[in-house]
Amino acid sequence: MWSIISNNCWAEPVYKQFQLGYNTPTIGVWFYADDYLAFLKDFRELVNQPIRFLDEPRTGKKPYPVGALSDVVDIQFMHFKSEDEAREKWARRAARLPANDDDLRIRICDRDGLTQGHIEAFAALPFKHKTGFFRRGRFDLSRHSWAIELNSDEETVTSGVAAYHQAIAGGFDIKRWLDGSVNNERGNTVSFYEGLTGFLDHTNEPHLGGSVRVGDPFTYCPSVWDYVISRFSIASALDIGSGSGNASNYFFSKGLKVVAVDGFTESVMKSVYPSIRHDLTQGPIVTKVDLVHCHEVVEHIEEQYLDNLLDSLACGKIILMTHAVPGQPGHHHVNCQPQEYWIEALKRRNCVLANEDSRRIRELAGKDGAVFMRDTGMIFVNESRI
Repeated sequence: MWSIISNNCWAEPVYKQFQLGYNTPTIGVWFYADDYLAFLKDFRELVNQPIRFLDEPRTGKKPYPVGALSDVVDIQFMHFKSEDEAREKWARRAARLPANDDDLRIRICDRDGLTQGHIEAFAALPFKHKTGFFRRGRFDLSRHSWAIELNSDEETVTSGVAAYHQAIAGGFDIKRWLDGSVNNERGNTVSFYEGLTGFLDHTNEPHLGGSVRVGDPFTYCPSVWDYVISRFSIASALDIGSGSGNASNYFFSKGLKVVAVDGFTESVMKSVYPSIRHDLTQGPIVTKVDLVHCHEVVEHIEEQYLDNLLDSLACGKIILMTHAVPGQPGHHHVNCQPQEYWIEALKRRNCVLANEDSRRIRELAGKDGAVFMRDTGMIFVNESRI
């Protein structure tokens, strides 16, 4: 049985996902980077040492217990109410650790003072199964196949439990890593989805999307849809790249007149909502609606067909869309661009970004677990239609 060692609370939702008891002491705690590397360097010797709690930690006083292992490593017991609780749970969970280091899964991230030097020291550790998550572009990770870069609006990746969801959204295949079948594969979004639901077979139409067989749980965002429908008095919608039809079906359940369009034949035939086939490489969609919904689609359209895409998006008074960012992995991701690219492109169709509404839908999407809308969701207003 594997056991996760982490520099913060990242492991907690993993154990909950697999409905397992904690067999690691690194639950409810975090480490500064120096402490964490020292802890890993002499892991077996330190982990079973008695904890001495500090009145004056060298890292400063905290509103929670701070303990030390052999006066070498400070542990921040952030989610513990008392020293007794922290001491008892650390010892009990440490006793459950597997005896073989090959059963350990060692994880790090770029928070709490991490530097390039820490990354190199982590890479040199003898543990077989390591992984790490870092804000895209912050460090040189070119030599480290175990390292995953994630998009973040912060200086670092997010912390603790939120970082777990961010890692999954960024393509980390948690099941394969835990099983030990891979040391790690950067950006393994496709593997994760196959483990979850499976893709439709795109062999005959390889340029068309990456349709998840029973719908993508990470694009289902009813709180966002309700907000947009109410905020803009939406009565009709065009769902571009409608896939399994779940979004279209939701819109219809709210009383909207809905046109669902997808380029992939099998998606159209298996959709839960009636949809029509149209391939944007052949021309734009022509209709007139209040809302165009385009969720995780634009990155699949080659730039030579951008005009067809933009004309289709401009069918709506309001556009609700997401986009993949540069370097984001996925099936037939051929036009991954920063937000500014889409803002400028849609401006040429008299569609302007609604900044505050875009901020609000990202907050709502985070609560829905709709990670792509949370990270890149945007609302545009078509000034030609108002």
